[in-house]
Amino acid sequence: ALRLRVQARGGQLRRRDARIEIDGADEVLLLLAAATSYRAPDDVGGDPLEITRRQLAAAAAKSWPELRQAHEAAHRALFERVHIDLGRSDPALAALPTDARVARFADADDPELAALYHQFGRYLLICSSRPGTQPANLQGIWNDL
Repeated sequence: ALRLRVQARGGQLRRRDARIEIDGADEVLLLLAAATSYRAPDDVGGDPLEITRRQLAAAAAKSWPELRQAHEAAHRALFERVHIDLGRSDPALAALPTDARVARFADADDPELAALYHQFGRYLLICSSRPGTQPANLQGIWNDL
């Protein structure tokens, strides 16, 4: 199950068919909750609708700064275990937007972009494998699929 709550400050928020339209908002907060019925290999009796309802209610009770602070605190201890320094990138290259840096990566040495991707991968893995949830699935050479 997947639930989305949209909170807009200022402006107009409308639902039209399968769309959400937001006009003139000063700020928009998207809260997303996802769950399955899976609890264990022999137990798929979870209630994903109830789980996502509770998750969204808990998130909606907090402000964006509170949500961000809690997120950072939950990940900081794990994230700060590793520091990677692959060297410095050319300042002109480092000033480019990330998509332009990625497009040039094969032809231009950009060690700071490589370090950024390493940290991004770690962040995704940390976020996807939290206590009380299922671990991230194996990827790459470890996955026969």
